Amino acid sequence: MHLRLVIFCSLLYVATKGVLSTPLIQTQYKEDDLIVELDNLGKIRGHILQSAEGNDFYAFQEIPYAEPPVGKLRFRPPQPHRPWEGVLNATENKKICTQKPDPNSTEDCLVLNVYTPVKPSSNNSLPVFLWIPGGAFVTGSGSIVQYNPKLLIDYDIIVVTINYRLGAFGFLTTLDENIPGNLGLKDQHLALQWVNDNIHKFGGDPKKITVSGESAGSMSVGFHLLSRLSKGLFRSVIQQSGSSISGVFYPTNDRELAFEFGKALDSSFTSTESSDLLDLLQQADYSDLVELHNRFTSGRTSGFMDALTFKPVLENELNEDAFITGPMHDAVLNGDFNLVPILIGLNSEESLMFLLEIDSETIEERGRLLDQSPKNLVSRSLNIDEEERENVGRRLKEFYTNSSFTEDINGLYKV
Repeated sequence: MHLRLVIFCSLLYVATKGVLSTPLIQTQYKEDDLIVELDNLGKIRGHILQSAEGNDFYAFQEIPYAEPPVGKLRFRPPQPHRPWEGVLNATENKKICTQKPDPNSTEDCLVLNVYTPVKPSSNNSLPVFLWIPGGAFVTGSGSIVQYNPKLLIDYDIIVVTINYRLGAFGFLTTLDENIPGNLGLKDQHLALQWVNDNIHKFGGDPKKITVSGESAGSMSVGFHLLSRLSKGLFRSVIQQSGSSISGVFYPTNDRELAFEFGKALDSSFTSTESSDLLDLLQQADYSDLVELHNRFTSGRTSGFMDALTFKPVLENELNEDAFITGPMHDAVLNGDFNLVPILIGLNSEESLMFLLEIDSETIEERGRLLDQSPKNLVSRSLNIDEEERENVGRRLKEFYTNSSFTEDINGLYKV
């Protein structure tokens, strides 16, 4: 119910911002309607799909917004895509960024999809809904299999979905200029910049961009709110089940993890220089990196509230290319973030998705630990001292259960 409500509110918020009062129905089109010429890039060819209401809409899929992050671009910030010759086929939607073994998993994954209910050549200026997929920063993609726009498109909005680097490929860092942090977030930023520069070619208004996401996608949206680099690139945001100030996503040993990853790749690697580690990783065989990534991250977490292995980090504020710095709580309290309308909520009992992967004994043990120490319900990142953290934890426990988590397992599911 909560999920449906959030989606409805999202649609209502985006679709009522200066759009047509009735659906735009496309009944005729010419071959030229499927060709879009992008400034300083080249031409792309899309195709026609049908919405939930049976209306035709235009789909342009797997448009590259960045150079493939391979070779010397692996573990480096994304670079804008260079122009291409001829007409690029934008009618397939298979690529996903490297994650658990998948036939479509690839390094060459920095693409986005644009879906529009109007002829791209039209003079419309429709609102734009840009979706950042979730998946704990290790899985997920903007593919139509995961996020089909056919429901949203009938509300006369343009829908954009994106891919960004995940896991070690997107978030391994030495916390310096050689392997800077937050590569996946910087991918998102470049995609957002691409949409600002090109969405008018599809009938969209770059001044009416709403950025939204769920879980890790929602956290990403929060980072864009805080990032000075993303200032002015969107008009509003919708966050579903994720906050950028969640402390479980800020470990203290990121650099050590990066070198541990390198030594696991090559046992003879003993250097402590990040430039040497970068050379090692860039020269490694892709399949070896994928195998190591899956093995390296397996078994490191023991529960759905534990920290991930690779995730966003705070960067040095003196670095002009830093995406997020800190302290973020102060930024929020002082209003030092991108001041745009924010719609935020949650998907009720979302933790069930994680608990299904945990055996019943582990779940019961988790309940006992929270009963004994409710303060663990409160993130250490919330700037609350230990005594107050205990009080807040008890209040939260009372909100979710009238007894104990060991007796009321449904209460634990809602945490």
